[in-house]
Amino acid sequence: MPSSTSVRQYAAEAGLLDRIAEPVHLSAQSPPAEWTAVLGTEPYDVVLAVNVVHVVPWYVTEGLLTGAAAVLRPGGHLVLYGPFARNGILAPDSNVEFDTQLKLRCVPGAAWRGLHGGEVA
Repeated sequence: MPSSTSVRQYAAEAGLLDRIAEPVHLSAQSPPAEWTAVLGTEPYDVVLAVNVVHVVPWYVTEGLLTGAAAVLRPGGHLVLYGPFARNGILAPDSNVEFDTQLKLRCVPGAAWRGLHGGEVA
């Protein structure tokens, strides 16, 4: 997980500091009321989840979807980043290595997921 400091550094390098909210750590399985308590009631354009849904139990993914829906504006975007396989193929080699490391530390009950027959937007 990138630290809040590195997220801010990347945003500064891209000239986006004035356009993004301060990064927060929030449990994906938290109920929607906790999401709004932490993030406020002003709707967000984007929620970014990095290296989450491919290695957690399904109920955590459901929590992420529910929580993001509670804080996103209509038409907002939930962006998922991770080493997803497409049609069973994981690439590049760095994602294959990351896949191996994550499987060694995988949470019990987690299901490794990939994209099948679909395109990544």
